[in-house]
Order: sequence, then structure tokens, then C-alpha cells
Amino acid sequence: MAYQLNPFIILSALLKIKLSTFLKLLAASIFACLTVASVLAFKIASQWQQPAAIHQPLFTIESGWSYYKLIEQLEHSNMIQEPFAFKILVWLNPHLRDIKAGTYRLPEKATQRELVEALVFAKPAEFKITFIEGSRWQDWYAKLQDHSFIQTTLQSSKDEQLKPYYANGRIEGLLFPDTYVFFADTPDINIVEQAYRRMQSVMNQAKQAQQSRGKHVYPLDDYQTLILASIIEKETSIVSEMPLVSSVFHNRLHKKMRLQTDPTVIYGLGDEYQGDITRAHLKQATPYNTYVIKGLPPTPIAMPGKAAIEAAFNPQQSEYYYFVADGKGGHSFSRTLREHNAAVKRYLKLSK
Repeated sequence: MAYQLNPFIILSALLKIKLSTFLKLLAASIFACLTVASVLAFKIASQWQQPAAIHQPLFTIESGWSYYKLIEQLEHSNMIQEPFAFKILVWLNPHLRDIKAGTYRLPEKATQRELVEALVFAKPAEFKITFIEGSRWQDWYAKLQDHSFIQTTLQSSKDEQLKPYYANGRIEGLLFPDTYVFFADTPDINIVEQAYRRMQSVMNQAKQAQQSRGKHVYPLDDYQTLILASIIEKETSIVSEMPLVSSVFHNRLHKKMRLQTDPTVIYGLGDEYQGDITRAHLKQATPYNTYVIKGLPPTPIAMPGKAAIEAAFNPQQSEYYYFVADGKGGHSFSRTLREHNAAVKRYLKLSK
């Protein structure tokens, strides 16, 4: 009997062979893809962990930058390589897209991923500017103009923006000397406003702490007290002496004696002063020459610090009307002109 092939059996066998081959090919393809993906993932992860080439202390993210613009700039600065790896990073971590404009302080050492995350999550860098006691507005203005991270909005030292902070036509003395902290691109007028508010606060605190005044104390309003504080600041840098220096000026004002203080003369001379006060300078009529005018000058002559302000509000009780340098860094105080002249002679002898 002849053997007949069943076509269905043959077809089924062929299908089993092809299906088996297909499954093997599919498995091989999946394995290959997984292998490639694993290699690629390892390479990307390895790239994230490569050291960043940090060669600058600061980095600025400009307004309007996207995450991709940040990566582009980091690559341009040679701080990261393989930007594709960091495009994958943001796909896996969408919150990295929330970048903020500002200037950031870079870590000294970091992986490339740590660098990117630091720029996304860190707070902008803080900068400082310090103004010392006894400095003048012209010094402040020059320092504000020269600071690399302060935005210049004041076109001159007498800019119209300053008028709200004036008293008697000037800003001198109305800003508190201190260290001020700010972010990059802070406008200069913002620093001025902060220092102005700080001075008001210090003045109020000193006034509230004021002791009961004796009859020897000359009555001054707040602005006059600030003027006196600026003179005290320029006369001595020794904090412990300031209340006694203050008492001399209060005593002289009470007796209607001219203050006769050199720092006011110097301030009134302006650019004319070249380091030495002459007899002609002492006779020169300016609103600040306290050898000529009676009472206080019209404005402060510098930015006084806290100690000088407190001394102006609370002078030490004394019977002194004169003082002169003692040649040892401090001052000698005298009750009478005769005592004062003797102290001057001692100083001149020591200074030879």
C-alpha cells in the first residue's frame, strides 16, 4: 500500500521548525538588545561619574536658559564630555529641568553628575562688600562701582536715585559701615538702601539705650548727634576713648566754645587737602571749618560706626575741654588751656 503524506502534518512540522527558529532569533535579538542597552547604560553611568574639569570658581546661568542650554555651555567650557549622557539623565530625572538663573559657586571637586546637580539645586553664590568706620560716601561710591558682581545703576555720586536718602543735601553719614551680603547683579542702590535702614536701626537702638543726661550735656537732635558721632569717629579709633572725646565736644558746645577739630577742616577742604593742614587752612572759611564756625558743621563728615554713635548719645561725664594726641596711639585730655598747651608740648617733643 502506497504511503500518503498528510499535508497538514508537513505544514505543522514546517511551522514548528520556523517558529522554533523565530523564537531562537527573537531570543538572540532580545539578548543582543539587552547587552547593547547594558553596555550603553554602563557607559552613560560611567560618564556621569567621571571627574568634572572644574577650572573656575563661579558659573553663571543666564536668564532664559534651558537645561539643554546649560549642558551645552558646560560642554563648551570643557567641564563635561558626552552631553548625550546628560540628556539621558534629564529623561530619567525630569526635575532637573527646573534650573534658575544666577551665579553659582562651583565645588572644587565633583563628578560630572554632581556638578550638574549642584548647578540645578544649589543656592546662588553670596558675595560681600565691606565699608569701614570713618569711610566717606566718595569711598563707598568708588567701591560700589568697582565691585564685579554689583550692578551699576548710579551714574554719579550725586545720582537722583540717592535723593530719598539725603539729609541737608547730602548722603554723608547716613549709611552704616558694615559688611553687606548680596547675590550677583544686585543693584548698587539696593546696597545703599540696606545701609541706610541699618543706620536708622543703630541710631534708634543707641537712642533708646541713652542714659539720663547731665546738665553738662549739650542738647542735640538725632541728626546733630550723628554729625557729632562722625567727628568722634574721625578723631579717635580707640573705642574706649570715644565717650571721653564725646564729653569734650559736649562740654565745648555747652560753653559755646568752637569745636576746633581738624577732621572737619579736612572735610571742608575736599580735594584741596593734600595731607597737611596749614595755618591758612585753619582760617579758610568753609561751612565745615570748626575753627571759624560756631557749633557743629552742617552734615556728618564720615560714616560713623556703632561705638561712635553710642558715645555721641552717651558722653562720659568729665570736666575736659581739650585733648591732643599723646604720641602713644591715644590722647591726653585737659581741663584748662594751660594744661592743654603743656600736653601739646609733650606731644611735639615725643614726635621729634
